[in-house]
Amino acid sequence: MFSAEMLDSMLRDNSQEAQSGIIAFAGYLTTVTINQTNYSLFIKILNRNIPEATEKLFSNRQALSFFCKFKATGDLIQQTLSLLIHHQPHTLLPNTILACLGVLDSQYHSDRSGFQLYQLSVSDLYHIGKYLIHTDKNIQNIALEIIENLRDSSYGTDPELSVIIKKIIDHYYDQTKKIEDVIPANLLI
Repeated sequence: MFSAEMLDSMLRDNSQEAQSGIIAFAGYLTTVTINQTNYSLFIKILNRNIPEATEKLFSNRQALSFFCKFKATGDLIQQTLSLLIHHQPHTLLPNTILACLGVLDSQYHSDRSGFQLYQLSVSDLYHIGKYLIHTDKNIQNIALEIIENLRDSSYGTDPELSVIIKKIIDHYYDQTKKIEDVIPANLLI
């Protein structure tokens, strides 16, 4: 019998056998509806960044709305941010980035919903901003939309965050400036 402990062990294992198991399990998950009780399992698989597993998970789902079929929680926001934080912009698979940004876009699109669930930090903002340098224009556009929505929001942003938001947007649009002058270089590598 397959247990949760076995699955957790497989998700931590870097062997070829574990990767094959993750890919097979991702294939099974194409038949499972993502909800509040199982989304963290999907995040764990996406965090492994295995192209074949990720391709299976997105085979019948749209990336931007991947986690948006159920009521978001602060934990969902925190886990998607964690996924974006622990990977460099050009190493994380594009559909995974879009799924994470989709959560942030949907939650911070209005003045209240996201901030009531999770207060973004300066570090979180830098990690969202680092995806502005991604080669995929769609990823850049969604990251920019999130940051612009944060700029336009009057709820929940502290003064320090507001200053950094304005600097990121200014450096993104101004051709004479570099985004690397605002976002710490070690995040952009």
